[in-house]
Amino acid sequence: MQIQFQQRVLRPNWDGRMMLFRVMVEEGWISCSISRSALIEVAACFPGEGLDLPSCFDRHRLLIDGVARSKHTAGGGRMSGRLHIWADDIVEPPPGNAPTAAALTDPSLDQIVDYTACRSA
Repeated sequence: MQIQFQQRVLRPNWDGRMMLFRVMVEEGWISCSISRSALIEVAACFPGEGLDLPSCFDRHRLLIDGVARSKHTAGGGRMSGRLHIWADDIVEPPPGNAPTAAALTDPSLDQIVDYTACRSA
């Protein structure tokens, strides 16, 4: 009898309130989440795309991963538990390694996203 184990693929998971996902950093994979309100902030930067938040996450995954990496780095790279991205992290990115040009480059748009131009009033 041969037993086969399937490798569990950890895909992003939307639970209606937040998207759970993982990001690779220097130390390895970290568990992250982005809140519904943070995804709404991201979507607000791209008018006309609609508010299907799981689709917004998929379209702007590289951008969101950049925010997660920046927040992780701003915290000294030390953390326990899940790294949470809240709306304030989108409106006011973490200091120091704030997600500017490199993190906010969205290859699907061939441009750099300027969050200062789309922050909530």
